[in-house]
Formats: sequence, C-alpha cells, structure tokens
Amino acid sequence: MKNNNYYGSDLNQFIDERCSHKMTCMNIDCYLIKIAKKRIRFIESKHSHEGANKGQRTGLLLLSKLTHPEFKTETYLVRGEYPYITATVEDMRGNSWELNQRDLILWLDFDIELEDIQRDYTSLGDSF
Repeated sequence: MKNNNYYGSDLNQFIDERCSHKMTCMNIDCYLIKIAKKRIRFIESKHSHEGANKGQRTGLLLLSKLTHPEFKTETYLVRGEYPYITATVEDMRGNSWELNQRDLILWLDFDIELEDIQRDYTSLGDSF
C-alpha cells in the first residue's frame, strides 16, 4: 500500500489507479520562470541519499530537450537537505556543481550561472 505522500497530488493518484501504466506520470518539484530574463528552469529535488528512478531520469532528459522560441529552458536535479547549507545541482548532460547556500540562492534567483560558480570553485583548487 502506498502512503498518502507517495503521489504528491490527488490527480497523480487518480492517474496511477485508473489510467494506463504504459506511460510515466511525474510531479516536477519546481519550475521557476523569470520573465525579465526569459528563462524557465525545471527542477526535481531529492534528498542527498535519494536517487532518481529510471522513469524520472528519462522524463527529465526529455524535458531538458524542450525548447521555447523566446525563453531559454533548463532542467536540473538538486540534491540536498533543508536548509540547503550545501547542495549538488546536476544538469541532464552529466555535469554537477556543489553549491553553498548563498550560491544556491543566487542561482535560484537567476542572479548567477552555474558555469560561473564552477569557475570560481575551480580557481580555489584543493581548498574547496
């Protein structure tokens, strides 16, 4: 028996119980839209010890290939524990970044790019 939190929504439970299982039904934990920067960011979150199952990975990979004529779209998996003192951000191309809380907030606010964070950490050498 699946617990009440398993589905994430009543619609997901309804789909699982009454619709075809020849498809994948997933909740996306978060999508951020920054109109001023013309950006859409899809984020699936996991606890540090959790993995994404095959269906989630496939769905996120497909989602990462969606394009919009005016907005840049991005898809990520964020691993960490609230209050996210540190977090790992993974894109669907196999890149990952270790972020501290301040940088995670800046990235979620669309104020910095992951590539800039990586460059900053790389320049720290072994001290990070």
